[in-house]
Amino acid sequence: SMQKYWHETLKLGMKLVFVDREVPNISNADVILVDNAKGAYNAIKYLIKLGHKRIGIINGPTITTTGAGRLKGYYQALKEAYLPVDKDLIEIVTFKKDSGIAAAKRLLSSTNPPTAIFAANNALGEAVVSVIRNLNLEIQKDISLIIFDDVPWTSLSYPRITVVSQPTHSLGYLGLEILDRQLKASNEKEKRVNQKTILLPKLIIRESCAQLKN
Repeated sequence: SMQKYWHETLKLGMKLVFVDREVPNISNADVILVDNAKGAYNAIKYLIKLGHKRIGIINGPTITTTGAGRLKGYYQALKEAYLPVDKDLIEIVTFKKDSGIAAAKRLLSSTNPPTAIFAANNALGEAVVSVIRNLNLEIQKDISLIIFDDVPWTSLSYPRITVVSQPTHSLGYLGLEILDRQLKASNEKEKRVNQKTILLPKLIIRESCAQLKN
């Protein structure tokens, strides 16, 4: 397993920094994470503010820190707004486009479809967009959409898509900085291993979400 591999790597005295992933039962490695729960929470809260009550989520596996965090944020926002959790609106798939297509089809062709969808990464977002178009629906007019990941096509599509933007530059830069510090450290104190750094994502509002009329 991957966990065993990381343990062996650390035993050999190699330096490790986990970026955007937390590996269970590994305590002697630095971790840099994005606050996935906060990112999803802000997205769902924004949709609720626009009057949406039936919000679908297409998420990756919850055994990953990203998947677990994003689902947690979704639940938290619904709970705060006293909105019920509808299991029919929750799709847990892989973070890949093909499974996202199947999930989006299930949500959008149901008898009581959501008025908005939150796609938990760019591949799932791409899947949702393609299904919406195949069903001759329009983003914003027929279905509101938010994607977790600010990839270039989201701001080039029509309408431009509201996203949760991850500080990818900071993630990479910090990862290298920590690794560099570990390699240059002359004593245990300088290594400061087992630090957890959490970075905040940002909601970028564009034109893919509609205000619902009561």
